[in-house]
Amino acid sequence: MIRILWADDQIDVTKSFSTVLAPTGALIDFCSDGEQALDKASKQQYDLILTDLAMPPGHWGGLWLLEQLKAR
Repeated sequence: MIRILWADDQIDVTKSFSTVLAPTGALIDFCSDGEQALDKASKQQYDLILTDLAMPPGHWGGLWLLEQLKAR
């Protein structure tokens, strides 16, 4: 089973795209900012992390998240 972490502060976007991914049977965890995503990624291993580049914290929260994940 594929586990996906999806970080995006626009819930309508994640709901729209999750309907496309639903038939794959992937387990998708959602969060609305980079800090929540980092917390979830530290507790659970994911096969794929999707992130919005412009979300909290700060204007470039997605890039912040990627930098934090890379450092770990």
